[in-house]
Amino acid sequence: MSKLKLVLWSSTVRMPSARVSTISTIYSPGKDIGFQGQPAYPKIKDFRYLTLGLVTILLCCWMGLAQNIQTREEKLALAQKITGEGSELYEQGTLESIQKSKEKYEMALKLFREVGEKKGEAEALQGLGNVFGDLGEREKALDSMNGALKIYQEINEKKGEALVLNNIGEVYDGLGEYQKALEYYNQSLPIARQVGDEDGEAITLSNIGLVYISLGAKQKALDALQQSLEIKRKIGNKGGQAVTLNNIGGVYYTFG
Repeated sequence: MSKLKLVLWSSTVRMPSARVSTISTIYSPGKDIGFQGQPAYPKIKDFRYLTLGLVTILLCCWMGLAQNIQTREEKLALAQKITGEGSELYEQGTLESIQKSKEKYEMALKLFREVGEKKGEAEALQGLGNVFGDLGEREKALDSMNGALKIYQEINEKKGEALVLNNIGEVYDGLGEYQKALEYYNQSLPIARQVGDEDGEAITLSNIGLVYISLGAKQKALDALQQSLEIKRKIGNKGGQAVTLNNIGGVYYTFG
């Protein structure tokens, strides 16, 4: 039975036929006698090499972990940047810009999922839902928005939940499913109020007013639109005030 030896090689490696002069023996036979007179176990001769090896392994592990952290941070920053670009393109409102925003949101979604960033994933899904809605792909819009809604509820992100509930209501409104739209608007409204999102509250109230116009409910429409107008005046949303005043005028014009 041959003796057990563990050797440490230097970083310089030569062909097997060449003499290697940098081998250092770490272990040598101990005095304890094992089977057929052989050493029962090796005895450490020099702890320096063992310590150096452990330090090297730990250093490599730390460097690998640091690299992974850096990569995640870089991916997260990139995903957030791309999401912002997608939002800017969507706000331009042209068919070309909306299609480009779709590409941006899809890229961001992939990155958010890779790094496990749930809130970012929900925001990208919500953006995609808005894009699909504007492109007339209502089923895809609902799929994306419901995906966002599920994540917002999981992570207890109330403002996002209120927003996506409102947006789902808008999809059903566009489909002419007014009762379904009201169902989602009425879920969105108390959450927006709970978190103090006055802008979101005003938008949802305005949407409720528009649904009641479609249903022929004049007084309910006026009540919702007046509440929306008051909030928009309070927060100084001039553009929103103009739109809501126009809608109120439309109610009187339609119903007399």
